[in-house]
Amino acid sequence: MASAEFEKIRSFFKPDQANADDPTPLVREKMHAIHPTACSQDTSVERVILGGVPAAWVEVPKASSDRTLFFVHGGAFVSTTITHYLLYSENVSRHFDARTLVFEYRLAPEAPY
Repeated sequence: MASAEFEKIRSFFKPDQANADDPTPLVREKMHAIHPTACSQDTSVERVILGGVPAAWVEVPKASSDRTLFFVHGGAFVSTTITHYLLYSENVSRHFDARTLVFEYRLAPEAPY
């Protein structure tokens, strides 16, 4: 039986949003539908390849040129790409007055390690 705290957290999610029995393509479809993909017009997003890994520099106009944050996005290594986390990275950039760097994870189950 799940704890009362866990059940409280689960109550915030739509009943059909998180289902452990969903196949991976459906999980991705559901996650993509709830994550934004557009940044503000004043935000700079530069897609790059670093060490063979796709990444993006995200920077707002007032970001300090001497401050960089490594933004580790969610997605549980299964469901989303950096496209769905650019706005979150932008928000971190705004909050900390720093540019952010976010990497593209390889997703399981296609890339299990």
